[in-house]
Amino acid sequence: MISERFRQSMGWLHTWLGIALSAVLFAVFWTGTLTVFDKEIDQWMKPELRIASADNVSLDSLVLQRVATFDTGPDSVIWIGPPRDRQSVIRLFYDDAAGESHEELIDPHNGKLIKPTDSDAGEFFFRFHFMLHLPDGIGYYVVGLAALGMMILIISGIFIHRKIFQEFFTFRPKKRARRAVLDFHNLTGVIALPFHFLIPFSGLLILATTYLPWSMGVPYQGDLKQLRTDQLGYEERKIEPAGVPGGAIAAIDRYRDRAEAIWRSEEGRASSSAEWIAIFNPKDANAYVMIERYFPDRRVAIGPDQLTFDLRSGDIIGRFAPQPVNYVNNWIEGLHWIQFDHWPLRWLYFLAGLSGCAMIGSGLLFWIEARLSKGRMDPASVRVVRAISIGSITGIIVATCAFLIANRLLPKVIGFTDVPRHEIEIGIFFGTWFMTFAHAALRRKKAWRDQSIFIAVGAGAAVLLNWLTTGMHPVAAIDGAIWPVAAMDALLLGGAAFAVLAARRLGRSGQGAVTDPARPREESDIAAGQAV
Repeated sequence: MISERFRQSMGWLHTWLGIALSAVLFAVFWTGTLTVFDKEIDQWMKPELRIASADNVSLDSLVLQRVATFDTGPDSVIWIGPPRDRQSVIRLFYDDAAGESHEELIDPHNGKLIKPTDSDAGEFFFRFHFMLHLPDGIGYYVVGLAALGMMILIISGIFIHRKIFQEFFTFRPKKRARRAVLDFHNLTGVIALPFHFLIPFSGLLILATTYLPWSMGVPYQGDLKQLRTDQLGYEERKIEPAGVPGGAIAAIDRYRDRAEAIWRSEEGRASSSAEWIAIFNPKDANAYVMIERYFPDRRVAIGPDQLTFDLRSGDIIGRFAPQPVNYVNNWIEGLHWIQFDHWPLRWLYFLAGLSGCAMIGSGLLFWIEARLSKGRMDPASVRVVRAISIGSITGIIVATCAFLIANRLLPKVIGFTDVPRHEIEIGIFFGTWFMTFAHAALRRKKAWRDQSIFIAVGAGAAVLLNWLTTGMHPVAAIDGAIWPVAAMDALLLGGAAFAVLAARRLGRSGQGAVTDPARPREESDIAAGQAV
């Protein structure tokens, strides 16, 4: 029912939109894939956070004495994050009387303050995933356009391939390079097809208020503060400060226990624990506490679910839960954030993200192969796209390795420069990434093999340097049940082994991609290569 002309037009759209967006899409997919394990990356890059999990932690004994020393204003808010499965430390956030923000981390075993290494770690990959580290919010819109383009690419790809599900079971790695690359592109595209569509769609939904703030505020006559109140429940202060100094806060554990008991009675054993405790008006006579679950650990949909208690009477003075109309939105956002406690699904997300990277990379390789098959020797267009492809694919992986190596080589305290340590790490990442593009332009086809070797050496060096600087090699991490470090080292070593195999394969072929002689195109090549 779909005409050949329509398929050809979809092929043209798919080809050129893919070429235009491939660099951004690969970077977004790569950093998004790493963000699946952002807290584990934090523990690898901040050795001070490598603390065994603690159960039944009393915040009263470990936190309240510290909270009493904070220089907060009468209407301040102190946020306390109890230990969780993937984050074993206690987190404190507050603004002082002058409005300056502070963050503190506490060891849940002994209550001591932790001074972590100044590194952005997983937070850098998280922000880069949707902001590209660009100023003034430009990255939001670039990533938004790329996400919209990704959805168009998925839809057009479905129209191009008439036998898309048959092609899912067809992979011929020993065929000519062009045929094998196209098979691989089809396979990686179909194997996680719902994921590849849902992730950009949910990402656009998460940033809808950024892209269309005026439309979101229409029901509120432009009052975005009231919109935020109805969505998150934060802006509506339950009790105003009395302006009278209050006594020290004696207990918060019992309020957390009461909130969890209420949720458990309503949801059963699958109920999630509290993620945050917020103390409002902390030094005022009208202090009160809010218990919240924003990223529940046993359900997909995000919160917030909030129970608010009056510290004077102990009564519940407020309860907030998302409106039913928001629940579908919150469920889709929860699928994107993947903060729930489900390790098999987390690993599936990671593998699906890698399949997205492979799909984008193989699409670029197929374009290059199709151009070369026309018989022209390395035309300028191919050289440009090849350089962009190498820098975008292997280059960002090399930069990631350099980021990890810099984290282990830089001293914890840098006294010879005013530039913060975490910004030096980020500068090394971008400096390395830029050099991989220059290297690709200079080395041309050989750059594929060169950068594969760089990845192998860099990943192996990161594991070795972690051992030398922290004393924790993979076996020691397993023995101490520090699973995030063990998993990081295992993934780095696995990546190094894969890069070695790729370099050997590329070395045997003598170039980064094997060119086919001119030949008649097979039926399944027609639509995908039509625009080439």
